[in-house]
Amino acid sequence: MGLLWLMSKIFCSVGNICGNPVAAGVLLFADWQVRNSHNKDAIAGKKILLSHDMQVMLVIGAWLRLYWGTSSPAVWEVPNKFAGGLACIDVFTAPFLWMLVWWRLRSYDVGSPKLPIYVQWPFLLFVSVVSGLCWQHYGPFEFYEDKGFRNAQDVSAVSHVLDGLAFVPQIFALSKGVEGSAGDLHPCVGHFVGLLTMGRFFRMLSWFIHIVFLVQLLSGDVPGRRVRTSVVEQIILYGVPDVFHTILMGDYFYVWCKKVKEQALDHWSAQINSMMI
Repeated sequence: MGLLWLMSKIFCSVGNICGNPVAAGVLLFADWQVRNSHNKDAIAGKKILLSHDMQVMLVIGAWLRLYWGTSSPAVWEVPNKFAGGLACIDVFTAPFLWMLVWWRLRSYDVGSPKLPIYVQWPFLLFVSVVSGLCWQHYGPFEFYEDKGFRNAQDVSAVSHVLDGLAFVPQIFALSKGVEGSAGDLHPCVGHFVGLLTMGRFFRMLSWFIHIVFLVQLLSGDVPGRRVRTSVVEQIILYGVPDVFHTILMGDYFYVWCKKVKEQALDHWSAQINSMMI
């Protein structure tokens, strides 16, 4: 039981680190490269195709997570210091990093095409609020009870749905903007999409492990612990958004992992082998 709980926390923290600080760092590095590279001809005309609607949703989601993540019990209030440290880094850096990404990339044309209204951030935010509140009030939840911030449970529900929908505008932007011009995209776009999907994949694994942990508690394998959150509520609120995102981007995630292996890991392995010969 202790191992399952620890694995759940670590996978969730690693997923959030990949999907927030690391992914945002890739975009900020690309921005720095475009502005300061001495070899500008190598990156001239490269598009950083990043949906404005996705950026707005990531910023809103990060600030919502900062609110409910610091509510008691805070996300870093766990016995394992490593998992708690990762959670603390993510929850405090993500809002400012995504705001910085939006600020830096707004100053030049990111090549994002106009999207239908049903994949723009106001509509998706509305869907997230309605869905999150409906799911949240479907049954009792144990988190933040009595001592948490006001409406922290509602904010948590909305932010999880928002995370699941945030990448939808980017998919539409890529499908419209890449047609016939895939070679014009800056390499950072592929790495950003891959890291964001990898983060959701790790979070999906985290919630599956957490559900197994809850099943053990509800089945009475761990006596003396009162659990009021049902497995169904956990699956709906936490698991579905990350599963939706992973399935939506599963094909691209596989291609990206294969590309990273061929371009980075295989090359690094070949260098190590040549040094040992």
